[in-house]
Amino acid sequence: ERCGSRAAEFLVAGRKAASSSSSMEGSSMGGGSGGGRPGSTPPRLTNELVSRASQQGGAWLLELAETGRLTGDLVPLRRLAWAHLFGVISGDSADAWAEALDAGRKRYNGLVEEYKRETNVKALDPNLCNPLARNSDNPFVKMQANEELLKEIWKDVERTFPEVEMLCNADSRKMLQRILFHWCRAANPAKAASDSYRQGMNELAAVALAAAKAGEYADGSWESSEALGIRLCGRQHSEADTFLLFSRVMELGLRPMFMPSSSGGGG
Repeated sequence: ERCGSRAAEFLVAGRKAASSSSSMEGSSMGGGSGGGRPGSTPPRLTNELVSRASQQGGAWLLELAETGRLTGDLVPLRRLAWAHLFGVISGDSADAWAEALDAGRKRYNGLVEEYKRETNVKALDPNLCNPLARNSDNPFVKMQANEELLKEIWKDVERTFPEVEMLCNADSRKMLQRILFHWCRAANPAKAASDSYRQGMNELAAVALAAAKAGEYADGSWESSEALGIRLCGRQHSEADTFLLFSRVMELGLRPMFMPSSSGGGG
């Protein structure tokens, strides 16, 4: 499948580029040198860029990605271009892109809310919620498994691309941990945390997070939440959109690399 091969090529190339770059904007993800002169202000996703993408359509974004032209001032479009490339969104209608993204974000938010319900001890049945009972329905057993998974993920997250400023701050690291945690719970559950999460997933998710953060809409401070730029790439959506990108990349061919029985898996 062409999309699957492109997912592997772009994300693996992005991982290598990010690990050897002092900033994600200067890496070669999506082609070219990407970020302009060292020390220069990174390009931002402006209303002008959003309008251009909306007018040119999905085919234009795909062409930019596949021909390595997401460079210079076009770097912020990687977020939308990769969403097209990996099948998160499709077609040429920007409104349809926003609707597809909203649907995906609702799925992610559902996972987050499910986890909150599981860990709300006050709302749990006291007959089941016994720290000493080891039956599988005991919420304390589930909470312990969750804590083990979070700790397993954090071991890698706290050392992921320390040279990349946008990824090594506390907020980005916690965001990356949450993205991986919810993906593992939903898509790769296992009794052992080390089987659910595998080393190397952190780097792929970090590349997707970097693209999402670099593509955050810059003109939204004075606009309503219905503005197209905010609907497509608002900062408040970066975590969920990274989850969507990472999930699709795993679905399109990279997941077998991280399975315990695979000789090519991490860990």
